[in-house]
Amino acid sequence: MTWPLFTITQIDVLHASLWDMAIFSAAGSAATIVLQPFAGKLTDRVGRRSIFVLEAFGFTPIPLIYLFANNFAYLVFSNVLSGAIIAFVNVTTFSYVMDVSPPEQVADYFAINNALSGIAVSVVSLLGGIVGSIAISSYGLIGGLRLMYATAFAFRAATSTLYFRVRDVLKFPKTLKDEIRDEISSILKRFANHDTH
Repeated sequence: MTWPLFTITQIDVLHASLWDMAIFSAAGSAATIVLQPFAGKLTDRVGRRSIFVLEAFGFTPIPLIYLFANNFAYLVFSNVLSGAIIAFVNVTTFSYVMDVSPPEQVADYFAINNALSGIAVSVVSLLGGIVGSIAISSYGLIGGLRLMYATAFAFRAATSTLYFRVRDVLKFPKTLKDEIRDEISSILKRFANHDTH
């Protein structure tokens, strides 16, 4: 809903240069590339559902970052966050479609998933542009953008809870909670071993 408005903030509010936009784009792409191998390993250990939930709530604060951004560094950070989440989205969505697809209908399932995703993005972006234009006309550039970003944050937070209804169809070695606990334990052990030497 806010994707069409992000560019307005970048160009018309924070007056981003071509160099700024290059850094912005590269930072997000780098985060996606670097994290995708880790995302693949993690989703194969803890399952798809918990990662879907993290992805949904991970996207939630991005409109808030734009709401409070007073320099371009905030937006670079937001795109690094977005790029990191996209790494998980790419891997987890692909894996989940593979999990639920009958072997003879894998291509059909991917086609339906991609078509629905494309339609949803197009409709929501168009709606965001229309509503955003009305908000800016009514409350001015800054006021309209702030209203849209606050609304988008609330909408994302509410709809993210729907991902709790997703169910894994396969068994996985660990839960995300187990993975986090084991990782923290491993880090603490490394520190303890380092202190003894």
